[in-house]
Amino acid sequence: MFIFVGGISKILFGTLDNEDANYYSDKIKSLIKEQLEFLRLSKKQITFVKSTLRSLNSTLLAVSDNEKILSKG
Repeated sequence: MFIFVGGISKILFGTLDNEDANYYSDKIKSLIKEQLEFLRLSKKQITFVKSTLRSLNSTLLAVSDNEKILSKG
């Protein structure tokens, strides 16, 4: 009965019926899932970049130390 009323209401007033509500609910769930995946990947990427920068910093410090040693000798 309510589905029928929803269908008539959609035709007359442009409101959502049960099918529309399910469609938008599925799309919202999908969007939330995609956003969570994006956040997960972003965190991994940030971790990788931090690690790379730490390694680069360590290498630069070692080069600087070696330059100091070479300039003394």
